[in-house]
Amino acid sequence: MKMDIRDCWGTPAEFMPIVEALFGRIGIDVCAEPYNAKSEKYIRASQDPLRQRWLDPEHGIFTGWCNYPYSAHKDWLAKSISEGMRTFQTGMIVLCPISTGSAWWHEYVARASTIYFLRERIPFVPPPGVTESSGKQDSALVLFSKKPPHEPPARFRFLDWKMMLGKDSKLHSPQSLKRYEKQLDILHGQ
Repeated sequence: MKMDIRDCWGTPAEFMPIVEALFGRIGIDVCAEPYNAKSEKYIRASQDPLRQRWLDPEHGIFTGWCNYPYSAHKDWLAKSISEGMRTFQTGMIVLCPISTGSAWWHEYVARASTIYFLRERIPFVPPPGVTESSGKQDSALVLFSKKPPHEPPARFRFLDWKMMLGKDSKLHSPQSLKRYEKQLDILHGQ
C-alpha cells in the first residue's frame, strides 16, 4: 500500500498521554511508520494494514490507535469498526477530521460508542522532508467498541486537550482528568 506524502502526518507525542489517560495503554498503532509510531507494536503502510487483523484479545491487544490517511475515510473507518467490535475491552481509537456534513461521517463515525470533539486543532507532525504547516481542520477522537446491549447510542463529549496539559506540556494527573470528565458529565447532563 503506497501512501501519498500528504497522508503521512503524525500525531504529536504530547497528545498521546491524554489518549492513554482516557482509554488505557495503546496496544498497537495500525497506520504508522517508525518515525511516528505511537506503540511499540505497529503496522507500516507498506504492510497493507487494511488486510491485517488489528486487535487480538487472545494475545492481550485490546486497544488500537489509528491516525489514518485522510484521503481514504471509508476504508479505514469501516476496518476500525469491524476491529473495534471484536472485544468489550477498549477497542479502536481513531483520530479523524470532523466533517458532520459528509456522508462518510454519518455512515461510519455515527456508529462510535464515544466521540470526543477536540476543542483545539492538533499540530500534526510532518513526515520527513516536509516543512509545511498542518492542523487545518478540526479533529475528533472516536472510539469504536462493542457496546453492551443496555448502553445508549454514542456519547458525545468536548475535550479541551490543551487545557489538560500543563505549561510544561505534561498531562495533569489522572485524578485531574477524572475530575475533568466528571465536570463534563455534569455539564452535559449525564
